[in-house]
Amino acid sequence: MLRNPIDYGDFLWKGTLYRGSDEPLISKKLFDAVQAVFDRYAVEHAEPVATDHRGGLAGSVVRHRP
Repeated sequence: MLRNPIDYGDFLWKGTLYRGSDEPLISKKLFDAVQAVFDRYAVEHAEPVATDHRGGLAGSVVRHRP
């Protein structure tokens, strides 16, 4: 909830953001404030990466979190 741009009246279609014609549920300003809180929470509660596994396709790195 509150991660989709349709909440403030926009919607994504084939990679392009469009303005909807319906009244938004919340303002863009409130949506942006909520995203900032979500992002800050995600950083504060991120688990450290325990190990890196190298190899696979083109030397890609696969990170494992416990």
